Amino acid sequence: MLRHSLVIAALLLTSCHGPGDRVVSRVPALVVIKNNAVCVVSALNPDEKITGIQFYSNSGEKRVRMFHKQPVYVANGECLPLFGFAFAPGQSYSMAFDVETPDPANYHLITAEFGLQANEQGILRVENR
Repeated sequence: MLRHSLVIAALLLTSCHGPGDRVVSRVPALVVIKNNAVCVVSALNPDEKITGIQFYSNSGEKRVRMFHKQPVYVANGECLPLFGFAFAPGQSYSMAFDVETPDPANYHLITAEFGLQANEQGILRVENR
């Protein structure tokens, strides 16, 4: 009996998705170069705010910040804040912005995956992944 209880407990504690688990929807973002800098274009509605970020590069750089007490609003079509994250040509990036909505059931992430290249003059170019 104890053996079966341990197996059941182990299964319940693992992070396998089940029928009651919530899957967070993802909204892909447009990434462009604006003034030779990376710009992740905001797709936020007026009642939505950013409450956290997760930025990663293939070289191991990362930035994770949560700011639920001071969420950030960026008008639709403007560049989302990058919080000083440094981008370098020849690298690939993965980004997620946590989005708070008035209805908690509509919580979602704005995501982007892209590579960054530069020509001989240092002009940046985004490669969508």
